[in-house]
Amino acid sequence: MKMRDRVSRLLVFMGIAAFALLYLLRPVYSQDVLKNQLISDSVQRGIGSFIFLAATAFLGYRIWGSFAKGWWLAFLPACLIAVNNFPIVGLLTNAVTVTRWDLMWIYGLDCLMIGLFEEVAFRGTIFPVLLEKRRNSTKQIFGVALISSVLFGLLHLVNLLDGAGVGATLLQVGYSFLIGGMCTIVFLRVGNILPCVFLHTLFDFGGRMVGTIADGVIWDPLTVVVTAVLGVAVTVWMLMLLWRVKPQDTDRFFVNQSR
Repeated sequence: MKMRDRVSRLLVFMGIAAFALLYLLRPVYSQDVLKNQLISDSVQRGIGSFIFLAATAFLGYRIWGSFAKGWWLAFLPACLIAVNNFPIVGLLTNAVTVTRWDLMWIYGLDCLMIGLFEEVAFRGTIFPVLLEKRRNSTKQIFGVALISSVLFGLLHLVNLLDGAGVGATLLQVGYSFLIGGMCTIVFLRVGNILPCVFLHTLFDFGGRMVGTIADGVIWDPLTVVVTAVLGVAVTVWMLMLLWRVKPQDTDRFFVNQSR
């Protein structure tokens, strides 16, 4: 066994042990309920990210490569979707009001940890696992991207176990499928996980604001129209980019491995 494999395996075990210990002890970081929840979630997701980063090293997946030529063709449209997820109209018209400015930085950290954990876990680990032996054609790559995005969406059904409503959970499943698919395409076209982490963080920062650190009405007629038009346009564009991915484009994710 190579030294890198030994270290990676050790890091995975250490991360799992730390996660289990944290789960059993359930430390209290603050008497403020929301602050305590945000910090607790950030710590857990940080450890989870550590585990999956070690796993990618052990598996030999290269998720920090140089940005591919024309990477911005996928990244910039995805940024529009992420920014549009902010309650922009509500904030401008005072229909949405930030109630916890004091927790803004902790909230931002929590969103960053969500983006890092979910992107390293799904785009950085699970997606390459599915793709590794199924990348001999554009059709296969398209299928793997679809399957991994569906899995990412369905994972959010676990929110039902925490008492979330069926309607709200199904809506989140749909949104998660779409953001998962978008980040998968960005990952394929860019060749690096960092833009995916940024997009996911930005998307969650805007989308989770109301109900966490803000109150108000998210959806208004203008927001609905802009979201629908932008969503359709970017979806069509992203699918075109995905269909242009060639098998040799995926070689950069796998160190010393062939199709």
